[in-house]
Amino acid sequence: MRTIKFRGKRVDNGEWVYGDLYTFQKVRIRGNDGHYWEFEVIPETVGQFTGKIIYDEYCNDDGEVIRTQQEVYEHDIVCYLKEKGGVGYGVVEYDDCCEFRIYDEKEHYIESLGSVFLIALAGNINDNPELLVGSK
Repeated sequence: MRTIKFRGKRVDNGEWVYGDLYTFQKVRIRGNDGHYWEFEVIPETVGQFTGKIIYDEYCNDDGEVIRTQQEVYEHDIVCYLKEKGGVGYGVVEYDDCCEFRIYDEKEHYIESLGSVFLIALAGNINDNPELLVGSK
């Protein structure tokens, strides 16, 4: 079963917060002490967790293996392998068919998120809109 959680950019300082969607303008986070904290967020930045995680592994200069994982959210810009070869970029959006899909910068449907091999998380449309220019 997929974890249902959201993120949004805080109005007061622009930081990302992750938690339950209280309203489209507030994200509620439960702290380690059991108390809830609510943050007002910019509604256009609110996105749902897709259930996808991109795992990466590399060696640093000291030869130490570093493992990372990045959660993929709605409005993220992802790098994926194209079916006929090559690499593509697109924006993850939740659509009317109740699934997460990848779209290009002109909002044309590319592929279902579940049917592509994700390589990397490039950014998101709120912080990095320039990444989508010419991504066809």
